[in-house]
Amino acid sequence: MELTFSTAELREVCEKRSVAVAKLGYSPARELAERLADVEAADTVADLSLLLGEAICDRSPTEKCIRLSAGFAVTFVSGHTAHMETTEATDWSQTSRMKITAIEPIHG
Repeated sequence: MELTFSTAELREVCEKRSVAVAKLGYSPARELAERLADVEAADTVADLSLLLGEAICDRSPTEKCIRLSAGFAVTFVSGHTAHMETTEATDWSQTSRMKITAIEPIHG
């Protein structure tokens, strides 16, 4: 699957381990790298959901997140332009481009 990012800062955190460690800590940065490798290995978000199981959760009909056991969530939407301009539910079985929109601590 192809990855895109909503900001340059998110791209840096995801692509540079040293930046991820500084922002998130060692354990979350290591887990983030592992999950991003899973993303790149999957063909679609539906395939990724099968691989990661309950670690993937719906946030809305057009947004999902990957929960990291280290206490963070990686929020994403479809990276396909046509999907970004609609509020209709995303067909995750056809989504081969993922746009990461946030990496946030999980509260609670």
